[in-house]
Amino acid sequence: CFFVPPALLVLASGFVFQNIYVVEGWSFVIAWLASMLGAVIGGTLAFSRAPGLSRDLLRVVCGRYPILNAVDTAVVKNPLRVMMLL
Repeated sequence: CFFVPPALLVLASGFVFQNIYVVEGWSFVIAWLASMLGAVIGGTLAFSRAPGLSRDLLRVVCGRYPILNAVDTAVVKNPLRVMMLL
């Protein structure tokens, strides 16, 4: 699986698109902020929509594998603890 850290992609996109925003000395910063804003908005939308879209699939998979059902129950009861353990 090909993995590139998201922060590196945002930094690279700021560098790539710096020629679009022609402001003396601030072109890279403006391009980086625009890329960062797009990444934050996209990540927030994906994070907020994912549970609703994947809940039915998760029920089917949890029915087949009891260990996943236990993990799902633990996440529902105490999500912060499970997140910190991961």
